[in-house]
Amino acid sequence: MPMKSAEDNLVPITFRASTAERMAFEARAQEENKSLSEWLRERTVAHIAFGANYRLLIAEFCAMRRVVLELHRHILLHRQLPADETIREIVDKADADKFTMADPRIAKYLGD
Repeated sequence: MPMKSAEDNLVPITFRASTAERMAFEARAQEENKSLSEWLRERTVAHIAFGANYRLLIAEFCAMRRVVLELHRHILLHRQLPADETIREIVDKADADKFTMADPRIAKYLGD
């Protein structure tokens, strides 16, 4: 008996989209030489597989990068280490902005 492929287990799913959204989806699928169904499935599966833990990890890396660059900039400009309060402000700002910095990178990685 032949083995079943992953394609054998696929079931149809439908959802509503505006005409403009459908046209945008179709254009993106066409750019990648894929059917609309194939393109939508790949994007959806990629988003599910990515997971919240990866989002947090990338956000933390973005925040750390911001802290390092800001500390380096401060040292270059002022020729001295920043005060503790300045360091706290840099860290707090990076922490507040970490998802704002991470989400566009994640979207680009996922092909959005």
